[in-house]
Amino acid sequence: WWQDVHGGAIDIAGTQHQAMAAPVEVWSSEGGLYLNSRRVRINEGIERMKSFLKVDPLINVPKLVIHPECHGILSEFGAAPSPLDGQTRAYRWKMDRDGMIVGEEPDDRNNHAIKATIYGLVDRYGFVQSQDRRVIKVKRWN
Repeated sequence: WWQDVHGGAIDIAGTQHQAMAAPVEVWSSEGGLYLNSRRVRINEGIERMKSFLKVDPLINVPKLVIHPECHGILSEFGAAPSPLDGQTRAYRWKMDRDGMIVGEEPDDRNNHAIKATIYGLVDRYGFVQSQDRRVIKVKRWN
């Protein structure tokens, strides 16, 4: 299957030099692959992923279906134990001691496969666009 790979997407950090060649340069020189990179904010990426996991009402399936043997990403979604240690290590929102969500972004752990999928989806399909672009007038009180 390798000969059918012609490119891909990588985290924007893959363009940085950290005392060696940047990963995008290595993939280009060693594998002949060009990897796109762009900044993807966490919540914008999550919205793109959710748009592909939502069930399409016309065909009654989501646009993205994950094979049951993809244990790593299923573990990150909380649907299977991790293939590394057998523990459930789901990607989740930051929580306080009482179990309440804290902050505007999820905890940046247990998310490598999800983030890689998001980079690919954003690279291929762009960000989620709002269907309703009406301007909402706001009356300001002085």
